[in-house]
Amino acid sequence: KRGMDSTKFILQELNKPLKIKFSRPIVYINDSKVVQIYEDTVLRFDSVKIFIDTLTKQFVTTEFTKKENTIYVVVIPDSTVQDIFGVWNKKIFYKIRTNGKDSYGNLRITLKTNHPQKYYVVKLLNAANEEVRVFYFTGNGERKVNVEKILSGGYKFLVIDDENRNGEWDSGNFKKKKQPEEIFNYKEVYQLKGGWDLDIEVKF
Repeated sequence: KRGMDSTKFILQELNKPLKIKFSRPIVYINDSKVVQIYEDTVLRFDSVKIFIDTLTKQFVTTEFTKKENTIYVVVIPDSTVQDIFGVWNKKIFYKIRTNGKDSYGNLRITLKTNHPQKYYVVKLLNAANEEVRVFYFTGNGERKVNVEKILSGGYKFLVIDDENRNGEWDSGNFKKKKQPEEIFNYKEVYQLKGGWDLDIEVKF
């Protein structure tokens, strides 16, 4: 098939849904079209369902059982996806390669505070400053949380002193002379290796 022999591929996390990005927001998917997935050029899944990402509208997502360290090609026929301007897609060959199970590790996190009366929002970020997990912390002076099967790499923390307890950062109000909620950016980057457990203690 044309496009199947391309050497370019996108690295796909084994435990996450496949996301295909488009340049413009997507408004409609033609379910009568047959989306196929090939595993190393052999048809693996026929008539796969794809869905519009509800948050950005610029991705379509699909979930299927993936093997580690394996190449897949997703074939989306022409006129399957329509964008905000009414334009339909041309035929798409989207090539991915999954990573291995040894690319993942576990984080064992201990959250500590000397201010148990306060409410905190603790964000776990990756090296690209993307939000990976969010923890809401109040009451007890110590709490242990585990993040299982997370991709190896660098991780760091951001903590919000959530004064109004709404679960997010508030920028304050100039007219009411209310200061923005305090943010603690932790400079230390913790390196997680594949196949390892990493113990981390975060104090605030």
